[in-house]
Amino acid sequence: MAAAHPLMPGPGAARLAGFVGVACCVATAAALLALPPEIQPDTASYLGHSPERAPLYPYFLDLFRALFGEGMAIWVARLQTASLVAASVFFASRVGRALDLSLPWRCLLFLMLSLPGLKFAAVLLTEPLGFTLLIVFWALLAEDVLLGRSRRVWLCLLCGLGLLLRPQLLFLPVFLGLFLLGRTVCRRDRASLASLALLALVMIGTVALRGADNQMRYDTFSTASSGGIHLLSSLLYISDPADAAAIREPAARELFLAAFAKAEARQLTRAHWDKSRSHFDVAMEGLVFEVVRPTLGEFVGPEAGGGSAGQALRQDRLAMSAAVPLLNHMPVRFLGLLARKAYDGQPFYYALVLITGALALAFSLGTGSRSAQLYALAALHSCLSYGVILLAGVYSLRYILPAEAILLALAVAVGGSLLGPLKAQVRGEKV
Repeated sequence: MAAAHPLMPGPGAARLAGFVGVACCVATAAALLALPPEIQPDTASYLGHSPERAPLYPYFLDLFRALFGEGMAIWVARLQTASLVAASVFFASRVGRALDLSLPWRCLLFLMLSLPGLKFAAVLLTEPLGFTLLIVFWALLAEDVLLGRSRRVWLCLLCGLGLLLRPQLLFLPVFLGLFLLGRTVCRRDRASLASLALLALVMIGTVALRGADNQMRYDTFSTASSGGIHLLSSLLYISDPADAAAIREPAARELFLAAFAKAEARQLTRAHWDKSRSHFDVAMEGLVFEVVRPTLGEFVGPEAGGGSAGQALRQDRLAMSAAVPLLNHMPVRFLGLLARKAYDGQPFYYALVLITGALALAFSLGTGSRSAQLYALAALHSCLSYGVILLAGVYSLRYILPAEAILLALAVAVGGSLLGPLKAQVRGEKV
């Protein structure tokens, strides 16, 4: 006679767990949809179509402004939160079905992905829609990996959409490219090779679309960015005045000296490190907005022509012309800064991601486990997202949350699927 194991819930407990899970999901969705809109300082740059911003979100805001006028913010917030709710349901349903998870497990997946939205889903920035896009991407990728259903056309299109929404999602096409390349090499899969070609075309199209928007709006095809500004800010943190000798271009050298003097006056360099783990994060914000950007404004003003786009391009190029020789001059110091940033972040969590990802990959290669492969891919996805931030940013929650939330949700999903056979085995024991 089969006996119920004391650690395994019976049918009644499972039904109760499902009811509680659904109730929690409904309450979370209602709380998200009730969030008031939140305007941030950066929102103005999207409303104004700043040349440093990708075009999709500014046009999205333009549409709502045309439809709802001054009251557009509440509707933008509602759509963003509704999109996050819908994407979380989509993920829980698709991944839950692919792994044969019960209703309580699917509810848990929904909550893990949607609850973080209480912090930022109604903010008028690109993060909410970027997170939503990543959730949909991973729901489709999970079906591809677990069920063999090709979703690669949609995955490639989502990569292009992500870059038009938020350039910080650059790690996503890199990740998909590595995945497709691995499939092509290991399986000699012509479909994956064709998908790689499609991904390349989508990336070219993305660059062309953004350039065309710049051409139409600012009369220049080139795209401005803040990469040089952030890289120079990071390097200023570890510099000293003697490093100016490494910069040959006179204007770039003068920029460095002027910016460094301001950074020192505000005690924003490593020489003033107070031994706290947050010093670089706090200093970086000041270096970008109180030092480098104002100094660039003094060196490259609008009077040179080209409008705001031309000014942004010249500023970024000048910042990069100072940053690149500095980086070549102090590679050891820069590597030390990167190591310090990782150590001051979540070093044991990062190590856990690497170790569990490597173990999952080894297990997948040895046994052919598709669920282990899925987790290994999620770990790689997280590492790539960390890498983008590591080079020129700070590990703020809004930057690292999307990849980490998806990794944790997939860890729970894969773990839940492994408990199914164990549950059946335990209940099959005889007494």
